[in-house]
Amino acid sequence: MSTSLQRLLSEALGTFTLVFFGATAAASAASGAYGQAVAYTLALTLAVWLVGGVSGAHLNPAITLVMAARNRFAWRDVPGYVVAQLVGGIAGSLLIWAAVGTKGAGLGATSLSAGTNVWEGLLAEALAGFLLGAAYYAFHVQGRLSGGLGALGVGLAYGTGILALGGFTGASANLARSVAPQVTLALSGGKSDWSDMWVYLVGPVVGILVGVLVVDTVLKATAEAKASD
Repeated sequence: MSTSLQRLLSEALGTFTLVFFGATAAASAASGAYGQAVAYTLALTLAVWLVGGVSGAHLNPAITLVMAARNRFAWRDVPGYVVAQLVGGIAGSLLIWAAVGTKGAGLGATSLSAGTNVWEGLLAEALAGFLLGAAYYAFHVQGRLSGGLGALGVGLAYGTGILALGGFTGASANLARSVAPQVTLALSGGKSDWSDMWVYLVGPVVGILVGVLVVDTVLKATAEAKASD
């Protein structure tokens, strides 16, 4: 198997893990928002542990786009990664539907809550993306936490965003996670809602980019300060 194919399959597997186990664990949790945050923390941590050494564990179209924009990832590989992430996420949602039946279609779907307008939703997704992007770049890309702790740091950042902002948009910060349940809803004959899907692309891209830039600036300033001592 070629290295390129291994990386694509890893992205699909990792995103599948996030969507399937995150949604099912959140649905099984009895503690509401706290249970959902813990579920996605564990699911993302596990996914990064599983495939981080192969594909870099982007598992998120926004992370892939930002890594390419920061010259940390080749633009020619962006389409393949994004498709793999979407396929993995949709496969996770389809498996939930197959296992649970019609009531499982759309499990894990995210949407703007009642009373939240698109600009508030955009801000919430950007803030969740900021936290995720900063953690991913500092802990996983830059290796500021050693060994498997980097994956845990990324998962904790994601869970914190869900706990703080999930009441507005679900704090997906991930287009693949938001698209997958809507596809399953549409296929099952349910009522899918695509009207605000752009929020789950634009918000995370902006937030993750700012998070990466902030971490880059802080690390560079820290390195320069140490060098001048």
